Order: sequence, then structure tokens, then C-alpha cells
Amino acid sequence: MQNNTFFEKYFSVKGRLPRFVFFKRINILGLIVVFLWLTFTLVAPSIFLLFYPQNDDSFFLNWILVFIGSIFILPIPVLPLIIRRLHDLGKPWHSSLLAFIPFLNAWLYFKLHFSVGQKFTNEYGPDPLATDNK
Repeated sequence: MQNNTFFEKYFSVKGRLPRFVFFKRINILGLIVVFLWLTFTLVAPSIFLLFYPQNDDSFFLNWILVFIGSIFILPIPVLPLIIRRLHDLGKPWHSSLLAFIPFLNAWLYFKLHFSVGQKFTNEYGPDPLATDNK
């Protein structure tokens, strides 16, 4: 399956995703999240304090809003990547719900990063690494 657009790369749940591509995309999302988190927790409150110096609570309130917002926003692009990686392993989408259970999510991420995908066409599509997909 050829993924050309940004939407198909990060938000599609159809097809399979090999582990190196999964690793690369998860790390790109991680860098974006760290950049946004640093921007909204460190830079934005500092700029706010320049214009409103009497408001000392802005840093703490902004940090809380970003933290709570990231809990709900971060799974949006990560979940489709997890689902497509699970498809490469021959597992159904509902296995991705393990990502929300403490300690089991660590096991899931370990499995997604280090397990080899199925080397044949499965119900989710052809092997993305195969040179001859018939």
C-alpha cells in the first residue's frame, strides 16, 4: 500500500505498517509533541508574563491545560499507527486498547517495536516489505 499524503501516513487505519516505518513515525510525532509541550509550557507563559506581569499563576495554569489537553489529543495520531502496526502482526484493531492500560501498554509498545510482521498477505493486506506482492 503506497502512502503518499500526510493523512494516509498518520490517520489511516487501512493496511499494514512495517516496524521501521512505525518507529520513524512514532518518533516524529514524539518530537512534535515535545516541541509543542515546551512551547506552550515554557515560552507562552513567559510571553504572557511580559504583557501581564501581575499574573503569576499563568505558568501553572498553562501547564495544567497543556498536560490535560495532551492526554486527549496525543492518541489521535498515535492510535492509527498502532492499529496499522498491529495489522502487520496479524492482530485486530481492538488489541490497540492495551495502549490505555498501564503496564500492558509498555508490553504492547515493546511488541510493536521489535516483533517482525507477517511475511505473507494477511487479511489486512500484502506484506509492505515484500518485493513481489501477488
